Amino acid sequence: MQSECPVGLIGDDIEAVAKKKAAETNKVIVPVRCEGFRGVSQSLGHHIANDAVRDYIISNRKGTPYDVAILGDYNIGGDAWSSRILLEEMGLRVVAQWSGDGTSPRWKTRLR
Repeated sequence: MQSECPVGLIGDDIEAVAKKKAAETNKVIVPVRCEGFRGVSQSLGHHIANDAVRDYIISNRKGTPYDVAILGDYNIGGDAWSSRILLEEMGLRVVAQWSGDGTSPRWKTRLR
């Protein structure tokens, strides 16, 4: 759930709405308070969204000391796929990949 400019102007409590909807649907609803996608070139907005995912999803899950999450990679030229392969070959387990890439998990077959 992302707040836009009107939400910021009228002061809606998107955190309360997200909490209520999460309880109703039994799903994680991430509130992202980012009116106007702040910052130069909207870059601060991307950081705020990544922080919200980190705070609401990744920090609340249990894992191993070898779990990693790739956040905020735009995957220009497939670099996110290469990064993931390198991390896994180092013995780390990539548990999340939050990027601008919308393709399926066929990334391994493309690079090997």
